Amino acid sequence: MIKQIRQTEKNDTPARVEYYGNPKAVTRVLVKLIEQGKLRYNGEDNYSRIIRTLTAVVDVVNESTGKIM
Repeated sequence: MIKQIRQTEKNDTPARVEYYGNPKAVTRVLVKLIEQGKLRYNGEDNYSRIIRTLTAVVDVVNESTGKIM
């Protein structure tokens, strides 16, 4: 696994993470973390910027449809 991460870093390709579950649950968790001040982007609670940044590295796959949200 570490070898794969190093290879990814060498190619400057961001690692993608897949989450299989309910997309609404992911959104609720993100909003809760932002509201609690535990999740920030450059010290700000900019919801859209945080979610855009996370979607660049995390794929949320709907379990019932198999589609990436």
